[in-house]
Amino acid sequence: MNLGREAESLAIYAEIVAQSPQNCAALLGLGKSKVWAGLYEEALVYLDRAHNLCPRDLDIRYARAQALSFKGNRSQAQAELHEIEIARAALTRAGELASEVLMHPDHFEARLEMIGMHQDLGRQFPRPGERRSG
Repeated sequence: MNLGREAESLAIYAEIVAQSPQNCAALLGLGKSKVWAGLYEEALVYLDRAHNLCPRDLDIRYARAQALSFKGNRSQAQAELHEIEIARAALTRAGELASEVLMHPDHFEARLEMIGMHQDLGRQFPRPGERRSG
């Protein structure tokens, strides 16, 4: 979409967001379109709305990091990217543990680690409407 057609994508996503203001995918699309158009402050408005609605969506967090970086808030962008890296590593480890438990159902250490990871990720990436803790 970043082929000189920013105005078209902005109009399309703005229309979708107007009709469905809780649509995380549309908010993300509008935010990314605003980044491509160089409207970083406006992009963050939509990306923050999307993040508040879908706090576990790493694509939204990555787009926020881009907008923050382009806006000049490098330290905030780096902090966001760091949290994305932590989440991706945890998701990778969760997949490994799930495979281990499927292959070895009696592997209780893997089950306990999965429970701990689930609790940690729940605190770091709350569901919509929940507050982030610790």
